[in-house]
Amino acid sequence: MNGQDGVGQGQESLQVTPQLRRRPRRRRSVYSRRVNKGRLFLGLFFIAALIWGGLHYRYMQIAPYAVMVNGKMIAVLSSEEEAWQALQRLREQYAAHAPGVVVFEEGDATVKPVTRPMPADTLDAAVKKLDKALTVSLQGEGIFVNQVPMVMLASKEEAAKTISLMLVRGLGNRKGIPTFKERVIISPLRQEPDDTHVVPVATPQQAAEMLVRPPKKQVHTVKKGDSFWTIANEHGIALAELRRLNPGVDHRTLDVGDKLNLPDSPSPVTVIIRPPSKP
Repeated sequence: MNGQDGVGQGQESLQVTPQLRRRPRRRRSVYSRRVNKGRLFLGLFFIAALIWGGLHYRYMQIAPYAVMVNGKMIAVLSSEEEAWQALQRLREQYAAHAPGVVVFEEGDATVKPVTRPMPADTLDAAVKKLDKALTVSLQGEGIFVNQVPMVMLASKEEAAKTISLMLVRGLGNRKGIPTFKERVIISPLRQEPDDTHVVPVATPQQAAEMLVRPPKKQVHTVKKGDSFWTIANEHGIALAELRRLNPGVDHRTLDVGDKLNLPDSPSPVTVIIRPPSKP
């Protein structure tokens, strides 16, 4: 009995009471941590500084200029020279030989520097913006022949120079005082580019050549169904005149493709020479 008890007591003495183990501490989520406002502010400030620096380098280094009309900004270009060039190209688009006659209904266009960063337009894009935003009309001095406007010049001085060139061209080698057979006057002229009767704008040399030119040969090409009568009626000439201009041509044997002479087209202005007055 005692031996068994001793054995039992020895076994009991070998048993170790287990210790309480602490539960591992759960890691806190990054979303549950307290935000360091100072670091956050510094980070946002640094990002904003980078963005501002990039914009400043991209736009402010260009020093853009704007085309303004009545205080309204229409287009922005990378230099003052390009801004004026855009306006000049728009004027030449409507009056290539005399851009000074182009007038903007909204007022005079000016070029001013831009103080805030803005993306610059290309030259072609700026011209399209200007054309869309501005209403164009042409204003200058017109040369009227028998009360019909024939050509427009940029100023009264250029119109007077045109008249002088016309007289010189018509005078040629003849002696006397040149004058016009038609009634030719200079008068202010204003027109819209989309008018039904568009008057060409030209330099004095071009206008003089346009108004006093040598008679131009005209020819009619015979087509199917043509006859002398239909051809004369189409061009507003007498049948006898058409026959006189085409001797030896039988009106009954016209073939498609034949060429018939027509009266020469006269110049708009005819210069005649008056003999000098006798002393």
